[in-house]
Formats: sequence, C-alpha cells, structure tokens
Amino acid sequence: MPECTHLSDRMPLVAGGGDAWSAAELAHLETCPDCAGEWALVQTGESLGRDQGDAPDADRMARTVLDRLRAERLARGRSVRRATWAAALAAAAIALTVWTGRPDIRQPVVAPVESASVVESAALVPELDSLDAGELKDVLDSFDAPLSERAMPVAPTLGDLSDQELERVLRAGGV
Repeated sequence: MPECTHLSDRMPLVAGGGDAWSAAELAHLETCPDCAGEWALVQTGESLGRDQGDAPDADRMARTVLDRLRAERLARGRSVRRATWAAALAAAAIALTVWTGRPDIRQPVVAPVESASVVESAALVPELDSLDAGELKDVLDSFDAPLSERAMPVAPTLGDLSDQELERVLRAGGV
C-alpha cells in the first residue's frame, strides 16, 4: 500500500512529462489494478483540451487573479472609509443633538416664605406625601447633622426601633 500512495503522488508529475516511471514502478502499475485504473484516469485528465490547442497561460492567469485581488482590496478600502465617515457623521449628529450650548445663566426661582408649608420636593420623594406634620418634622430632624458627623457604631436592627419607627417601616412597605 505505501507503494500505491507513492505512485499516486507521482502520477501528475509523470503525466505532465516532468518525470518518468522507473522499472519497479512500471511493474507495480502492471500488477496493481487500483494503480492502473488511477493512472488511466490521470492520463485521460491530462490529455483533455490538448486537441483544442488551448494551453493555459500561467502568467496571464496570475495577472488576472492579482488584478481582481487588487480591485477587491480597493473596493473594500472604499467601503471601510465610507463606514468610518458615516460613523463620524453619526457621532457628530449625536453630539450636536445632546449639546445644549452655553450653560443656562438664569437664577433659580425662590419660593416665598409664606408658602413654606408646601413642600416642593415632595414630588421627588412620593413616600413623604402620606406623612403628617409630626412625621415630616422627625424626618427633617434626622437630617440635621451631616453624615460625616454622625456616629453609628452598628446598624440598627428591627428590635432597636421604637414603635413609631416600626410603624413607619410598615407604612413604607419595608421588610
């Protein structure tokens, strides 16, 4: 079998006239039906087109292939450049859409003192709407000192809460 593989590899070279069979190889071709059939097929394939006088021009074929590759590379480069420009334009459009121009210099409107009972920030924290004045005062008192000044050695647990604080947790839908 290794001899068959060796002959099979050499068949195109011998059929093209680049080499010749040795005496041992010819003897094997005469005794092995598989190799003889393959050799007949290679010879038939090699002779195709010979009657037409149409021998392929390797240089012309190489030039054609290289020209096609060059044209494809140029086309791919153009499409990449177009995609890059499109991405840059899209980014610029987004930036222009998001950019608000100069910062707003208008002064904030301050509510009059007599309407202090109306909590304007209640819309920001809807949970405060249901609290009465005393509960709101407790919430406000809990924010008197900055967080950095507060000393909380351990986090409180439910057992540490007063009845009023537990009621607040239940109202808020806690635990």
